[in-house]
Amino acid sequence: MTKLGLLAAAAVAATATMMAAPASAQSITNGNAYANLGYTQFNTDRGDLGGVTGRLGYRFTPYFSAEGEYTAGTNESNQGSLDKSWGIYGVGTVPVSQNFSVFGRAGYQEIDINGRNGFTDRDDQGLGYGGGVQWNATSGFGIRGEYTRLTGADADTWSLSGAMNF
Repeated sequence: MTKLGLLAAAAVAATATMMAAPASAQSITNGNAYANLGYTQFNTDRGDLGGVTGRLGYRFTPYFSAEGEYTAGTNESNQGSLDKSWGIYGVGTVPVSQNFSVFGRAGYQEIDINGRNGFTDRDDQGLGYGGGVQWNATSGFGIRGEYTRLTGADADTWSLSGAMNF
């Protein structure tokens, strides 16, 4: 079996294990660390660009956390392609129910866009701010959706990711 096949089998097994957890386990708190993996769409003046985004965070309280993110570009437009983007954020969370929360975030973000067809490269940095929602299917796994405005790049981002709590 190839490495990719082994990774896929492990991912399926881990997901099945989490989904099979009893409903009573939802009240059990895991650790304070979390990770997200998903897709982010960047709407920029160079076109609509996208990438795979990973986040690592730590909850200091149920209401405040800090997270870092990194995005590797996956597609391009006629005027540019996303090389990478990274940022660090403070996150304020408001639990709406046991499995659902809303959050706001603000921090610093950098984005690197490679120019195409005569357009120059862009390396921008500045304030990033936005908000979103997270639904936790179990105490260890959830789905996160969010919007973030990047002021330095004059860009809007939309992200959807899986969320793991450790």
